[in-house]
Amino acid sequence: MVVSAGVTLYTYYVNSIRKIEFGSDVIGSVAATFSGSYNAGQTQVDLNINGLTATVNWDGKAVGVVAVGGNYIKVDGFKYYYSAVAGYGVAAQNSCPWLAWLTGATLYDVKVIDTYNVSYRDSSQTNYVTIEYSDELGSKLQVLGINFDVVRSESGKVIKIPIVPVSHKIQGIFAFYYGSTGIFGGCPQLKHYHSSNVSGTIYYSMISS
Repeated sequence: MVVSAGVTLYTYYVNSIRKIEFGSDVIGSVAATFSGSYNAGQTQVDLNINGLTATVNWDGKAVGVVAVGGNYIKVDGFKYYYSAVAGYGVAAQNSCPWLAWLTGATLYDVKVIDTYNVSYRDSSQTNYVTIEYSDELGSKLQVLGINFDVVRSESGKVIKIPIVPVSHKIQGIFAFYYGSTGIFGGCPQLKHYHSSNVSGTIYYSMISS
């Protein structure tokens, strides 16, 4: 499970009850650990996606993450993304504290070998989000490059934003390094290595361009 450290950039109040939030976060991700286990708690992983940070379950040794992050508008509790990009992050127990030097403890590192992603938009399932029109909101959507139409309804002008479902497949291959020395032998040399492959599909709603 990944929880994103997202950012709400702007809030627009349609009325006293309804609001629209503009922000960015991690849409979803998959992770691989050194041991294949995730039972040692959680760690923070910085992603190369707009400075986003993920909190992932890991094994206390090393973890590699591939993720999809994006910018969204949140309407009536639902997020609709107007941009999305895949990326990755890594974290490991790879420093050399005095205890490792004293005890010969094993340390770990992880590198990205390769990542792959492809997304599919199902335009046949297009739906629409409708919001009361205002010049301020229309200008904001235009600046962000969000596609919308202005139409007339019984209650006046409204903004209609087309939404399509997206399935986004992501894959990552990570190289895990590890090593240790004897007692008083200095910092471990991370000369041993194995690789791990992880993949998954992330589903989300996208504003149609």
